Amino acid sequence: MIDFKIDILTGNLAIENGDFVLVKDADEVAQSLKIRLKMALGEWFLDNRIGTDYFGKILKKSANEQEIATELRRVIQETQGVRAITSYTQTRINRRLNVNFTVSTIYDENITINEILNI
Repeated sequence: MIDFKIDILTGNLAIENGDFVLVKDADEVAQSLKIRLKMALGEWFLDNRIGTDYFGKILKKSANEQEIATELRRVIQETQGVRAITSYTQTRINRRLNVNFTVSTIYDENITINEILNI
């Protein structure tokens, strides 16, 4: 898989020497995982099935850690290029959720992601 690279500091398309930068294979899977975890379900007009169900499952008043983990693991597992989740932990401190996980990819590489989500 190939996609445009997103600059992690600005959130804009990465440009080097006047050209767009591309990411592929495991790097593209890592970028997709980070984007999908931060995207609300229904946010993307081309496919409203993509994203994390923040409003239905995470930001609700009675959400527990297991429900949150189940939803985030669903998003991770459904990301194109992910073969399996090999480890997953989450730590919640007030309104910040620190999610750490490792996935194996269809490219026979492991990717480790540490993402902080404001919930």
